[in-house]
Amino acid sequence: MASLLSAYPVVLRGCLTTATSEGTHRTLASALNAADRIVIDCSEVSEVDVSFLQTLYAARRSAESAGKQIALSAPPSGPLDEALRRCGFAAAGSATNLSEIFRS
Repeated sequence: MASLLSAYPVVLRGCLTTATSEGTHRTLASALNAADRIVIDCSEVSEVDVSFLQTLYAARRSAESAGKQIALSAPPSGPLDEALRRCGFAAAGSATNLSEIFRS
């Protein structure tokens, strides 16, 4: 993946659950409309459920379809790592590329 230094930053905080999924979707869609490279910081996330994973997966698919890049700023940890494991996605070690995390 190209350098993420010039990527459009998206910082997500707090609970990323069904209750916040619409806002999270809007945030990621807006970022994808604004830039060719997006980097998502989940370091301040306190809770994650499957709706966020679905939103993240959809954002990855949209980015790839548009020839754009989307990645995490750091490997999954904390609530994101726990949710990935609970939902059957073993976190890909040091991976930040969403294509490596969500293989399809």
